Amino acid sequence: MKKSRLLDLYRFFYKKKPMMLVLYGWIFALASTSIVISISLLLDTEWGYQPQNEDKIYDWFVVVMAGPFIGVLLSPYLPLKVAGWFKRRPNFLIILIAALIFGGMHYKSLLMVVTAFLYGLCWALFCLILIRRRKHPLFHVWLMYALHNAALLGIATMWPE
Repeated sequence: MKKSRLLDLYRFFYKKKPMMLVLYGWIFALASTSIVISISLLLDTEWGYQPQNEDKIYDWFVVVMAGPFIGVLLSPYLPLKVAGWFKRRPNFLIILIAALIFGGMHYKSLLMVVTAFLYGLCWALFCLILIRRRKHPLFHVWLMYALHNAALLGIATMWPE
């Protein structure tokens, strides 16, 4: 992708309100996850997380509340903030590094790593935009992640064994 197209994409999202970024990030994550899950079903491979049906409150707390907060804090938020200390304007390489870290944190299966990397790119870009605009980046990216995991947890608990 040309650099000018990346900048056009950045400018497009920069003008959006934070809750619209949450909506875009959530839709992108669900779409990329749906594609990867479809591929895993075709290849007959394990995709990733299977809920523990014994304790749904624990699953909900870990998967929807605590896990996304820790995940967003470790990547993309902290890498982008630390890069901002050393560089006035973190570039797209930092977004790529943050997405790689985010993907690596989801090491349950290769498909899960690839999926997490894809929406990690989107969420890192939105986190950078929200950091620059001073619009509570940790909260908004956590909300994207929590909504995504809540939808997946809801689907996984209804999915037959």
